[in-house]
Amino acid sequence: MTAVDTNILLGVNACVMIDMLFFLDIPIYRLPQEKYYAEREAYIEKQMYGVDPEEIALRKAFYERNRDSAIWFRDHLEKTYR
Repeated sequence: MTAVDTNILLGVNACVMIDMLFFLDIPIYRLPQEKYYAEREAYIEKQMYGVDPEEIALRKAFYERNRDSAIWFRDHLEKTYR
């Protein structure tokens, strides 16, 4: 599908919107990089393991047995953290 076909199908504004999405997809760090990654890691730990000591032990044991789940969930949290 060409740009002309896209303009006809979606309208001229759709192409402009698609271009803007790529531009707006650039991450902007308002925190120092080290602080951002430290806060992200704390968020991931809390989401993966919880805050209750018993729950933490259970979840860590679960992720030890299910490494694929741990890798997948950590990857998901890293990609969706803002």
